Amino acid sequence: MLLRAALEEIASLRERVAELEAQLAQSSRNSSKPPSSDGPATARSPSKPSGRKRGGQPGHEGHERVMLPPDRVVDYRPERCERCHAPLSGEDPAPKRWQVLELPRSKPEVTEHRAHALSCGACGTVTAATLPDEVLLHGYGPRLTATLAYLSGRCRLSKRQVSEVALDLFGGSRCPPARSARWKTT
Repeated sequence: MLLRAALEEIASLRERVAELEAQLAQSSRNSSKPPSSDGPATARSPSKPSGRKRGGQPGHEGHERVMLPPDRVVDYRPERCERCHAPLSGEDPAPKRWQVLELPRSKPEVTEHRAHALSCGACGTVTAATLPDEVLLHGYGPRLTATLAYLSGRCRLSKRQVSEVALDLFGGSRCPPARSARWKTT
């Protein structure tokens, strides 16, 4: 009786060990597991050569950067032959072209609004001009306001970060956006 129970338990344990070993032997090749779960120790079988050369195949549409009309051209011409060192002259009809894109320097356009006060020559009363409400309401123009709102709203930058970006991009003294009526906190 005791021997029979022990033999049954051994048989069930052997079955369980076989199941666990089968689970350990699973990889991306013999199961639905992704290849990233195989780990670094798993040897990959080399892929079979397709017979084609590496890179773009004949007839394949290339993915090159579009050449733009240049704002400035810098030409580099060799002065001497690399073999005999004789002076070189002439023009290459099809030189190698390489374009470097750069953002233009940005300087904020500052408009100063001046309200003059003039005295009347007839009665001596001083009359001051009034500035339009849109000038008094905002310290920033519509494009800068839209840019700062984009950075704050879409890019989720804090007011301090927006102020730092404006300082980095446009220079000048640090002026927190909270000074504008649009940015006032209650």
